[in-house]
Amino acid sequence: MSDITTPVPTQLTIYNNIRSITNSLSYPSLLAQLSFWQWTLITLTSIFIWKIITARLLTPLSKMPGPFWETVFSYNMYKSLFQGEFHTYLLNQQHKYGPIFYVARNRVCISDPNDARHILSKKTFIKSKVYNMSILGAPNIFTTKDPKFNEMRRRQIGPAFTVSHISEMEKIIHDQTVVSLKNKIEALLNKNAQQTGVRECRINYVKDFYYMMFDVVSELAFGKSFGMLERGDFTILGYMHSMSFLAATEAAVPFTLEKEWIMKKQRDDARKLVAYTKKIVQDRIRENQEKGKPERKDILQSFIDSVDKETGNKMSIQEIVSENIVLLFGGTDTASNTMSWTLFLLMIYPEVYKKVVQEVREAFPNPKSSIKYSEARSKLPYLEAVLYESMRLLPVVPAGLGRTVPKEGAEFQGYKIPGGTTIYVFIQGLHRNPKYWDQPDKFIPERFLGEGAAERKRNVFIFSTGYRICPGRNLAWMEMMLPMSRLLRDYDFELPKESHFGPDVIDPLTGEPKIMPGHLGLVFGPRYPDRDGWIVIKPADLSAFSIPIDNSNSSSNLEIQSNRAFSNEDKETEGGGGSTPLSAVSTTSTLV
Repeated sequence: MSDITTPVPTQLTIYNNIRSITNSLSYPSLLAQLSFWQWTLITLTSIFIWKIITARLLTPLSKMPGPFWETVFSYNMYKSLFQGEFHTYLLNQQHKYGPIFYVARNRVCISDPNDARHILSKKTFIKSKVYNMSILGAPNIFTTKDPKFNEMRRRQIGPAFTVSHISEMEKIIHDQTVVSLKNKIEALLNKNAQQTGVRECRINYVKDFYYMMFDVVSELAFGKSFGMLERGDFTILGYMHSMSFLAATEAAVPFTLEKEWIMKKQRDDARKLVAYTKKIVQDRIRENQEKGKPERKDILQSFIDSVDKETGNKMSIQEIVSENIVLLFGGTDTASNTMSWTLFLLMIYPEVYKKVVQEVREAFPNPKSSIKYSEARSKLPYLEAVLYESMRLLPVVPAGLGRTVPKEGAEFQGYKIPGGTTIYVFIQGLHRNPKYWDQPDKFIPERFLGEGAAERKRNVFIFSTGYRICPGRNLAWMEMMLPMSRLLRDYDFELPKESHFGPDVIDPLTGEPKIMPGHLGLVFGPRYPDRDGWIVIKPADLSAFSIPIDNSNSSSNLEIQSNRAFSNEDKETEGGGGSTPLSAVSTTSTLV
C-alpha cells in the first residue's frame, strides 16, 4: 500500500502482526480489505486498550482504590496542577477513596500520619525528581536526593539555626517585623486621623506580611534588607516570582526540566537572581578579608564560616548562593502565608480571636513594653495553639511531599507498592484525616492544649519530620510569634464591610465559615490578595484589661526557651550546634 506513512514502532508491530494473520487466511477476509485509516483506527484502539490493561490491571497497584481514568490520562490531575488546585483535587479523592489511593500512573497518595512518618524518616525513600532546581548551579538542602550530602549540609548550616545563634539575631528579626510593620501602621493611622478625625486605617495584610518576611530574610541571608515594606522595590521580587513559576512548572511537568526554549524569560530572571546573590556573597567575603568579620550575627556570615566537622569541607560560593536563594523562598512565602491564613481565620472565628487577644493583653498589658520571643512562647500557649491549628487546617505546603519508593518496594495499608513509584505524603490530607482529628474542617485551637496535645503536634507535618525536617523551623516560629503577639496586643482588627467573607458566610460543604480561595504554586496562599487581603486596623481598646503593668516584660534576657514539652524529633540537635531547637514543632518551609 503505497499511501501508508511510516507508523510509530508500537503501531507498526501491531499492524504487521494483524496483517500477517489475515494474509495467511485461505478465504477472503474482511480484515484484509480494510483501508489504511481503518487500520489506523484499529491500531490506536489497540494501543489505548493495552495502555488501560498495563496501567490499571497488570500492576501490583491494581487492587488499590483510585480514579480509573486518571491512571490512563491523568487529565484532571494535570488540570488541577495548572489551576493551583492540586491539594483540593487530592482532598476530594481522599474523601472518596480513603487514606491511600492511586493518583495517576505510578503515583500514590498517602494521608496516614504513621505511614507518613515512616516514609519521611527513611533515607531509602529519596525525593522525587520534581525537586530538581539545576538553575541554581549547585545542590542544596532542599533539592538534594543524596542522604549523605543532606547529612553533610545539615552539619554545615545547622549552627545558623541553633537556639543560641537565632537568639543573637532576634533584634534583627524584631526590627524587620514588629518595628517596620508598626511604623507603617502608625503612619497610616496618623494620616487618616488628620484627614478624617478617625484613628483607623486599612492595610493589605497578605501583601504586607509577605513584604515584611521578605525584608527579614534578605537582612539575614543577604546582609541587607530589600526594603519591600517601606520602599516597594519589586525588582528582586520579580526575579523570585519568575523562579517560583519556573520551579512550580518543572515540578508539575517534568519534561520541561532544563529545556532552555521553554519559559526563557523566567530562566533569564532566575539567572539574574543567582548572579545578584553571588555578588552579595562575594562582596561579604571581600569585606571580611579587608575589614574583618562583622560584629553582628546573620545567616550569610554563618554560611560563609560553616565547616563540616567530619570532613572539614566548607561551602563554595555557588553552594552558599544556592542555599541563600532556597532560604529566601522557604523563609518568606511559608511564614507570611501562615500569618495571613491565621489572621483571616481569627476574623471568621470571632470567639477564637477574642480569646487570643485576651491572652496576649493580659500577659503583656503594658502597651509600651516589647515582647521577647522566649516570653511569647512561655506566656502565650493559646497563640501558639492558634498557629498550630492554622498550619493544620490551611498548611502552606498542602499537596504532598514526593518520595520515590526504593527498588525493593514497600507496603502500606495492606497494599504492595513497587519500587520506583512516587508517593505523595499528602499534608492537608494528614491534617484532615477524621481518624486522627475530630471535626477536621473546623478551626479549634484548643485541640493543641491539654491532654493529647503533644501527640497532635507530632501529627502536624508542615515542617516535615524525621531526618529531612526543616532546619529553619525555629526561625519560622520566631518570625511569626514576634509580630503576631505585638499586633494582637497593640491593635484591633476587623474585616472590611465589603468583604466577601465573615463569620456568617457559611460554606455549605463543611457547615463552617467559608475560607477565601487559595492558590497553590510552590506554597499555598490567598488566590485574590487584591480583593480579599484587606483588613481594618484600630488602636487596641485596652480598657477591658486593667491589669498592673509587669515591668519584667522589658527584660533584656533573650534566652530562648519553652516550658512546654518538645517532641522527640524536636529534641534532636542541629548539626554542629549541639543545642535544642527552639520550637515545640515536630513537623518551614517546606518541602525539606
